[in-house]
Formats: sequence, structure tokens, C-alpha cells
Amino acid sequence: FETLLEQQTADGKQPWEPFASKEEWQLVTWLMANVGQNSTDEYLKLPIVRERSNLSFHNNYTLLKKVDALPTGPNWTCEILRAEGDLIGDDGQPLTEELELW
Repeated sequence: FETLLEQQTADGKQPWEPFASKEEWQLVTWLMANVGQNSTDEYLKLPIVRERSNLSFHNNYTLLKKVDALPTGPNWTCEILRAEGDLIGDDGQPLTEELELW
């Protein structure tokens, strides 16, 4: 994340982009952690929120589009490994098991 922050700074971007401000980022963080999608829509439709907050999103859909625009971490990869055990099977060969390594 430090590398990402350095790149954003070099590009002249703020750490909270694609959101308009640090305060908007804090609101989104709270909404995502504590409020369901339907309730988020209801909250964003409240006149006091619409008229005074000047948010860069107006409903849950546009909020989630911004969340989806956030940088992501590295992709996950999975490798299948074959482990040979110390037990012998009916065929006289050591038993093996396939394991997923993420």
C-alpha cells in the first residue's frame, strides 16, 4: 500500500480518490461497514443529505461504482500440490493427497 500511496502522490491524486474528500471517504467507510444497501439508498435520499452534503454519488449504485474503482491488491493464485504420505494404500503405493496452496 505504501507503493500505491507513493504512486498516487506522484500522479497528483489524493489518497481518498475516487471520493471527493477525506470526509466523504470516512462517510463511505462507515456506510459500508454499518449500513445495508437498502438503508444506504434511503439515507442518501434524505433531503438533508441530498441538499447539504454535496456528495459525489447520489445512490447506492453510484456509491458502489466508486468503491469498485478503488485500487485492488494483488491477484490471488492457486497452485495444486501433491503430497505423499507415509501410509500405504491397497495397491502397495504411498497414499497421496492433492492440496491447494493459495
